[in-house]
Amino acid sequence: MQEQEGHSRAVYAIAFQGDGALAATGGMDATGRLWDLRTGRNIMKLEGHVKSILAADFSPNGYHVATGSEDNTAHVFDLRKKGTLTILP
Repeated sequence: MQEQEGHSRAVYAIAFQGDGALAATGGMDATGRLWDLRTGRNIMKLEGHVKSILAADFSPNGYHVATGSEDNTAHVFDLRKKGTLTILP
């Protein structure tokens, strides 16, 4: 087990990519994080929400992460382009 620094407040959501190489987390600090589970490193910060992230999941192909927040939006992030693909109200 590894302990990682990244979120400044409690983590409420975690999802694992299908092959187990990556994990996405989201929490009360309104940020998501993408983790490389092989190295234990935070490889991408998922930003844009203004309230706590309560849900996270990978797309079936593993190229996108969706997060849902108390701000009543869902954000879809493109992991290949390292940015926000769309925001759903």
